[in-house]
Amino acid sequence: MARIDEVTDDHAGDDGVPGQLPSVASFSPATSETDYAAAVVALAQACAAASTDESISAQYGSQVSDVLDSGKGEDIKSAFSFISALSIVHPPTAHSLMVASDGPDLLESCFDAVDLLKSGEGDEAQLFLGAALASLVDYPPSRSELASANPRAQRIQTWATNAVTAGSLGRASVQRSQTGLYAALLLLKLAAPNPSSSGVPSDPQRAAAGRKRAAETGPAAYSLAKQEVMRVAKTPQIRLTRPARATLLAALETLAYLSILNVDSASTDFRDKLSADAALLKSLTHLATLAGRPVQAGASGSGALKRPVFPDRSDPSKQDSSVYSFDPSIATSGSELGHDVAIQYALASVFQNVCAYPAQLSSEQRQVERLRRVAAQKQRQAELKASQGGSQEGQRSTEAEDSKDDYRVQVTRSETRCTRLIDAGVVSALVSLTSSAASSRQASQRPGDKTAVKPMSRLREAIAATFSALTTRQDQRIRGRIAQQGGATALLKMSEQELERYRTNAQLDRRRNTSTEPHTGPQTDAAIDLVPLHALARMCISLDPSLLFGSAGKGGPIVAVPPLCTLFLHPSSEADALAGFEAALALTNLASVGPEIASSICKFSLAMLIDGSGRGSTPSGRTRDSLLEVLSAGVFAEDNALTRKAHIELICNLVQCEDAFKFWSGEAEDDDDASVNATDEGTTRRAAQSRLHILAAFCSPAVLEAESKDDKAREVSLSTRLAASGTLASLCSSPSACDRVLHLSKRSLNTLARLIAPVRPRESDSIQDGSVERFTEVTAGSGEEDDDDDKTAVDHAGSGSSANVATMDTEAWQMTDEEEVELVEAEDADVESYRADTRQPEVKAPDQARAQLGLRGATIAHCLIQYLCWRKEQGGDSVGRLGSRLAASGMVAALQEMVVSGMAELRVNAEEDAGAGSMKREVVRLCLESLKAWSSMGMSSSSR
Repeated sequence: MARIDEVTDDHAGDDGVPGQLPSVASFSPATSETDYAAAVVALAQACAAASTDESISAQYGSQVSDVLDSGKGEDIKSAFSFISALSIVHPPTAHSLMVASDGPDLLESCFDAVDLLKSGEGDEAQLFLGAALASLVDYPPSRSELASANPRAQRIQTWATNAVTAGSLGRASVQRSQTGLYAALLLLKLAAPNPSSSGVPSDPQRAAAGRKRAAETGPAAYSLAKQEVMRVAKTPQIRLTRPARATLLAALETLAYLSILNVDSASTDFRDKLSADAALLKSLTHLATLAGRPVQAGASGSGALKRPVFPDRSDPSKQDSSVYSFDPSIATSGSELGHDVAIQYALASVFQNVCAYPAQLSSEQRQVERLRRVAAQKQRQAELKASQGGSQEGQRSTEAEDSKDDYRVQVTRSETRCTRLIDAGVVSALVSLTSSAASSRQASQRPGDKTAVKPMSRLREAIAATFSALTTRQDQRIRGRIAQQGGATALLKMSEQELERYRTNAQLDRRRNTSTEPHTGPQTDAAIDLVPLHALARMCISLDPSLLFGSAGKGGPIVAVPPLCTLFLHPSSEADALAGFEAALALTNLASVGPEIASSICKFSLAMLIDGSGRGSTPSGRTRDSLLEVLSAGVFAEDNALTRKAHIELICNLVQCEDAFKFWSGEAEDDDDASVNATDEGTTRRAAQSRLHILAAFCSPAVLEAESKDDKAREVSLSTRLAASGTLASLCSSPSACDRVLHLSKRSLNTLARLIAPVRPRESDSIQDGSVERFTEVTAGSGEEDDDDDKTAVDHAGSGSSANVATMDTEAWQMTDEEEVELVEAEDADVESYRADTRQPEVKAPDQARAQLGLRGATIAHCLIQYLCWRKEQGGDSVGRLGSRLAASGMVAALQEMVVSGMAELRVNAEEDAGAGSMKREVVRLCLESLKAWSSMGMSSSSR
């Protein structure tokens, strides 16, 4: 690379200007890539070191003026190229030089110089002039000045309008079309209003005029940008000259501007037009694939331009070529797309804008937006009335347009655009860009240098936002197609990069805080971009993790544990309820893979991630800030029904691992040395019993019918009941859990009994003889269950014999202070068991779900009764009291009722479907076994 002093002019630094400044001639189009890069770096350093912007502009003012007055085409193009470079590296200095200069008006000189050139040179000079002006108006003060109505601004706007018209002609040359493209981009930027500090346009009339100008320029700008993109995409080159690269960037920038222009209008939304343009989408995805194509490290010169050994099999005309053959279709100089972050970011920005969904607003924000639209509609109607002489047709078209602005309609349009982009292969292009960004990050990163990766951050954010939009639609087929094209792998790679950045920032924050506060814990609130993690969670919700992440030999589903757990635990997810909700759903699906994955999820914590022990490995133990602890505490405080349901379903899948099972069943507290201490025994038992109590509360049915017309969701709490009852059924295989469940209140035990049959707690000393007679008749007539033990059990229950049953008076039914649990009941739980008989009937679940609930309830009852039998064999002194509590809750009556009604229903519906029918038979079998065990203890089914 050329030395900076070889492309700079000496200058004394006594007025605040550096001693060396690059000359205007250094920016000539004929300058080599290395010399041009050296000149740009020197210019940036000089502007950064200057004391004021005017000091640099004063030094270049006379030099630019002399070059423009020379009348030489090459020198004039050098001046325009210099203005473009200065506008990029230091916009305030370019504004001071070209727009706010106290000396000669250089903008007027630019147009005068172009007018004096011959037609051939003039056309080429106008191309560079358009590029310079388009770069100059990126600076808001320059844009505001050149968008005004003064003569100089009007001359620029007239020139741009004429250039767009000339470039849009069918027989226009490539050069004039490219000039028209720059001019169209200039007009679009001038039409963009300058926001004030309040975020609204400072001049509404100018904003309206700019919107009108943009709407007029939009179709021509779209056509010119499309023409340039398709022209570049059709060429076999992956290297571009400097002017060709700048023109391609202008085309992509034009499409990016159009994709955010009038997005609240259905008739002028260019996003719909772009997504429906198959040819343009194909060209964009092809360019993105080329831009993301990696280049072998260390390849230079002709070594990077060799054909592969094997030819393209899709083209039979190609012959086998040697690996050492030089490929003449690849240019030997220019910009490499695979390393051009600007082009990659421009492409990703276009995809991001096209896929964007409307923002979800709060009620207050929706009201403000509604008022804004009303004001905008009145303003548009006034403009139409003034321009069309009060025509009602324009007013009707405006009203029809505004009727399409409904949020759900906008969501539908966004889903359609995303589907079109997936069909065009945009996922493969994004995967290619992701790989290029990752390789560039690794190649540029140096220890202790955090500035090396900053240019890639915007690119990663745009790619992540596009993936997030593509995965937003809850469609398994769509997400499956994204996974087939490598989207899940790309998201996992981006998530791992974010976790690494989060870990590094958290460690730096901890070192800084430790120096001032030695006892400061891990800084888990370090900044992190959760967008790729959220998109990965959506993929994991709809698809099988084993298929999504491969087998265990390739890492397997366990590689998804750190990003998904981080999404669930990070403090930022508290502000985004949807992110936490979908993280819970994804972890539920991931935990279903097996106990090993579930154990890793339970033990994961942000502190382990920061310390480096939670990246793809199984942590050694559970900590207080582990996901299991946070999840268990969050279930009690969560007030959103959907999020609460997701949390309970996650717990249901996590209890298959030993840590979660011991934690929720109470075995961990029983094994704790501190639980032996009598002073702490009540506290520790109350903590475990509270968790079981809340699960029992979630098993209660709701009296409200779900809004969904789906037959599988006839009640709002059905999914919650299934998850909570399934969790309890699993936990009741532990004696610790059974003991704690039996110590719950009679009302909570009745909630579990109602999973089996709709019974109420018993208040009388006797049972209903009619039910007993029906139960005796059915069991006596059953060919499957006709042994003497069943009849004895019924006879004992019917006779009310209680010689061997421990009795207790009414006061003994009150819960003790140690057993009483004060918890907030769930919104969707109806735990009130003492309603009047005139209450409305509960909304019933479908047959399949009722059979599943009955099976879970029968399993819980069977475990509880088996536990009582075991306690009696061990000589427990509280078996009678616990058994009386269970009978008084209606549990035994529910077992009897299920046997009677279940066997009768099975006789009538002998040919019922295998799913519900087999579950009902299993429920009846468990109920009969439970009643046998109950009678073997000599227990009565009454409350005394």
